Amino acid sequence: MENHNSTLLLYSSRYGAVKEYADRLAGMRDCDIMEAKDAKLTQLRAYDTIIWMGGVYEEKIQGLETLQRYHKKLTDQRIAVLAVGAAPEEYQPQLPGDLDDIPLFYARGRWNPESLNWKDQMLVKMLQAALSRKPDAAPVWMQELLTQKEPQDFIQDYYLEPVLDFISGR
Repeated sequence: MENHNSTLLLYSSRYGAVKEYADRLAGMRDCDIMEAKDAKLTQLRAYDTIIWMGGVYEEKIQGLETLQRYHKKLTDQRIAVLAVGAAPEEYQPQLPGDLDDIPLFYARGRWNPESLNWKDQMLVKMLQAALSRKPDAAPVWMQELLTQKEPQDFIQDYYLEPVLDFISGR
């Protein structure tokens, strides 16, 4: 891949919301897009700014393994992370300790119980069972989300404003 832009949007998307945010960002700024699993260090070094984008599952941001492997070698790049999840705006995911110096942004994605893979369906059923025994064991937003049968789409461009500011150097 030849570098045409100074910004790379590197994403891992399980259910499509992260990819949609990457596409929206690329439409707002002239950025290249690449799946995190395909990233090579030599490719990443060709960019000035890298936005790592991944979904939040089980309190972890998907795709950070590649960032953890390379971030100490990317000393000339400005790096930020955009985490995407179904939790409300107040939710603040955490980066692993070795990445805690990297700016972290959060955007709401989607919730569609019908599209979940088998593992995620089992996790939801376990959470629902736990909440039926102890309703106060999870935040209200999670209780409400876990009872939703219809797909919920929370994707909004305004979540991207802080990321756009970072890309612009503001």
